Amino acid sequence: MMQQQDLRELSEFSSQEAPVLSLYLNLGRHGRSMEEHKLLLRKLLTEGVEQGAAAADVERIERFFEHEYDRQGKSVVCFSCQAPKFWRSYALLVPVQNAVFVGRRPLVKPLMDQMSIGRHLHEIDVKRGMPGVYVPDALDKKYPNIGCEWGWFWVFPAKNYSVDPETKIRRRHYQHESELQRAIRSASIRAGITKRVSPHTFRHCYATHLLLAGYDIRTVAELMGHKDVKTTMIYLHILQPGGKGVESPLDNLELSQWNIISR
Repeated sequence: MMQQQDLRELSEFSSQEAPVLSLYLNLGRHGRSMEEHKLLLRKLLTEGVEQGAAAADVERIERFFEHEYDRQGKSVVCFSCQAPKFWRSYALLVPVQNAVFVGRRPLVKPLMDQMSIGRHLHEIDVKRGMPGVYVPDALDKKYPNIGCEWGWFWVFPAKNYSVDPETKIRRRHYQHESELQRAIRSASIRAGITKRVSPHTFRHCYATHLLLAGYDIRTVAELMGHKDVKTTMIYLHILQPGGKGVESPLDNLELSQWNIISR
């Protein structure tokens, strides 16, 4: 679990010997396939290499996901700078935006911004005398006030309180996926979109545009987490342009060729 001390350590680290490779990987909802995770990780690491990441840092992150990561959390954040032997990895309970960055310092701004929000909500809960957050392994039995400590507060806290289904205690939990759904719905209304828009809409658009760009359907199936390529083929009907989608050969002629025809 990431704590405030970890962020302070990351924000203070700087390397003059070699750049730091920072990677944010979203592991998706409901447990996607390992192949999909590997493809996404490979894509992000390729972008990192293009930004100037050292081969040792790329290998370190690959080794972590291959042999060390215990498949916990909904997202993972890694920071690697192997020249001075710097390495940090954190599993988060909520998704993050996929990102990769190469620089002299770790990319911690997304986490710092989120921690500022969490700190503000933590202060509100303390002033209201709200029960602390849930802590694992019954630690609250041994340390009754541990859930109220800032170090145990959520990095991505929910905006509102809810009742814990096990303890029946009304407290603040981490962000629920329904918050993202409501945000997208609200944005679509403000944009004047009359059709229903949900997070799944972006999933359909992602697959459709990959196919339009000419990517192999089996590659798209792996990225979408489809076990059977037949599931991916439902997107192909969107790609059938019909007669109106036919482009005339004359449209592809250059101006010099039109001059020859006119003669």
